[in-house]
Amino acid sequence: MGGLNPEEFRARLKEADANKDGKISKDEAPPLIKDRFDRIDSNSDGFIDDSEVKQMLDRMRDAGGKGPPGGKGPPGRKGGDEPRRPDADKN
Repeated sequence: MGGLNPEEFRARLKEADANKDGKISKDEAPPLIKDRFDRIDSNSDGFIDDSEVKQMLDRMRDAGGKGPPGGKGPPGRKGGDEPRRPDADKN
Protein backbone atom coordinates (compact mmCIF):
# COMPACT_ATOMS: atom_id res chain seq x y z
CA MET A 1 0.00 0.00 0.00
CA GLY A 2 3.01 2.21 0.32
CA GLY A 3 3.27 5.25 -1.86
CA LEU A 4 -0.46 5.66 -2.48
CA ASN A 5 -2.21 8.99 -2.42
CA PRO A 6 -5.26 9.24 -0.13
CA GLU A 7 -7.76 8.45 -2.90
CA GLU A 8 -5.81 5.37 -4.01
CA PHE A 9 -5.44 4.30 -0.38
CA ARG A 10 -9.21 4.53 0.16
CA ALA A 11 -9.79 2.57 -3.05
CA ARG A 12 -7.47 -0.21 -1.87
CA LEU A 13 -9.28 -0.39 1.46
CA LYS A 14 -12.61 -0.54 -0.37
CA GLU A 15 -11.24 -3.49 -2.38
CA ALA A 16 -10.26 -5.18 0.90
CA ASP A 17 -13.86 -4.90 2.15
CA ALA A 18 -14.70 -8.50 1.28
CA ASN A 19 -18.31 -8.42 2.48
CA LYS A 20 -18.95 -4.91 1.05
CA ASP A 21 -20.40 -3.56 4.30
CA GLY A 22 -18.52 -0.25 3.99
CA LYS A 23 -16.05 -0.94 6.77
CA ILE A 24 -12.93 -3.03 7.27
CA SER A 25 -12.73 -5.74 9.91
CA LYS A 26 -9.40 -6.87 11.28
CA ASP A 27 -9.70 -10.06 9.22
CA GLU A 28 -10.23 -8.03 6.02
CA ALA A 29 -7.47 -5.51 6.76
CA PRO A 30 -4.33 -5.56 4.62
CA PRO A 31 -1.17 -6.47 6.60
CA LEU A 32 0.08 -2.89 7.10
CA ILE A 33 -3.31 -1.82 8.43
CA LYS A 34 -3.76 -4.97 10.50
CA ASP A 35 -0.55 -4.15 12.38
CA ARG A 36 -2.04 -0.75 13.36
CA PHE A 37 -5.69 -1.76 13.46
CA ASP A 38 -6.40 -1.05 17.13
CA ARG A 39 -4.88 2.42 16.86
CA ILE A 40 -6.85 3.28 13.70
CA ASP A 41 -10.11 1.87 15.13
CA SER A 42 -10.61 4.95 17.30
CA ASN A 43 -14.08 3.98 18.56
CA SER A 44 -12.98 0.38 19.32
CA ASP A 45 -15.95 -1.17 17.54
CA GLY A 46 -13.81 -3.73 15.74
CA PHE A 47 -14.10 -2.04 12.35
CA ILE A 48 -12.37 0.75 10.46
CA ASP A 49 -14.91 2.97 8.74
CA ASP A 50 -14.43 5.88 6.36
CA SER A 51 -14.38 8.48 9.16
CA GLU A 52 -11.55 6.59 10.89
CA VAL A 53 -9.63 6.34 7.60
CA LYS A 54 -10.03 10.11 7.19
CA GLN A 55 -8.79 10.68 10.77
CA MET A 56 -5.77 8.46 10.10
CA LEU A 57 -4.90 10.27 6.85
CA ASP A 58 -5.34 13.66 8.55
CA ARG A 59 -3.02 12.59 11.40
CA MET A 60 -0.38 11.44 8.93
CA ARG A 61 -0.66 14.65 6.90
CA ASP A 62 -0.34 16.73 10.08
CA ALA A 63 2.66 14.65 11.20
CA GLY A 64 4.67 15.58 8.15
CA GLY A 65 2.84 14.35 5.08
CA LYS A 66 4.36 10.88 5.09
CA GLY A 67 1.32 9.36 3.38
CA PRO A 68 -0.41 6.07 4.15
CA PRO A 69 1.41 3.41 6.19
CA GLY A 70 4.31 1.87 4.34
CA GLY A 71 4.90 4.98 2.28
CA LYS A 72 8.22 5.12 0.47
CA GLY A 73 11.05 7.31 1.53
CA PRO A 74 12.65 8.61 4.68
CA PRO A 75 10.82 10.78 7.23
CA GLY A 76 10.06 14.24 5.91
CA ARG A 77 9.46 13.21 2.33
CA LYS A 78 5.86 12.74 1.27
CA GLY A 79 4.80 9.13 0.91
CA GLY A 80 5.11 7.91 -2.63
CA ASP A 81 7.35 10.72 -3.80
CA GLU A 82 10.08 9.06 -5.76
CA PRO A 83 13.53 10.63 -5.71
CA ARG A 84 14.25 12.48 -8.91
CA ARG A 85 17.20 11.63 -11.08
CA PRO A 86 19.74 14.47 -11.03
CA ASP A 87 19.55 14.70 -14.83
CA ALA A 88 15.71 14.58 -15.02
CA ASP A 89 15.41 18.22 -16.11
CA LYS A 90 18.21 18.10 -18.67
CA ASN A 91 17.45 17.66 -22.36
